[in-house]
Amino acid sequence: MELRPDGTIVRDGLEGSFRWRSPGQAIIDVAGSHEPHTLGLMTGAQLLDVDEDGRAYVWSRVSLVPAFAAGCFELRGSLIGDWTDGQESESFQRDGTYVRGETRGNWSTADQGYLDVAIGMHVRRYRIALAGPDLLVSAFDGELIDEDPRGPSLIEVRIR
Repeated sequence: MELRPDGTIVRDGLEGSFRWRSPGQAIIDVAGSHEPHTLGLMTGAQLLDVDEDGRAYVWSRVSLVPAFAAGCFELRGSLIGDWTDGQESESFQRDGTYVRGETRGNWSTADQGYLDVAIGMHVRRYRIALAGPDLLVSAFDGELIDEDPRGPSLIEVRIR
């Protein structure tokens, strides 16, 4: 996929257009489709893309990575607080405690663009990015084997 400054997109060899609907949320029109997507940079070289059906894609930059501040993609401080996907809320507390409904555990950000959530003996890893100041996009990293409290992907807004 190639996103160009003029609003042109080339995906899988097909040219189309994209337009920003709001920070981190775009409409992509390619080959007759009209698709809402939530996009956030995990790192300077990786873009997390979740479509309206919850399918997640990670696109890697092939052009030169632009310069950015060292802490630009450090999300630990930005995650602290309460978030909701409109159906359920989850909390990333300052002390590393994680709460989603009745589920409790611990959370950490060991690597840029990744969230680890430990619940009991299971540690699950998610790809994460801020798509906007108060818009979090995340997707399970790997293949879901059992029931996951966060599901395969989430798009959440911060609860003020």
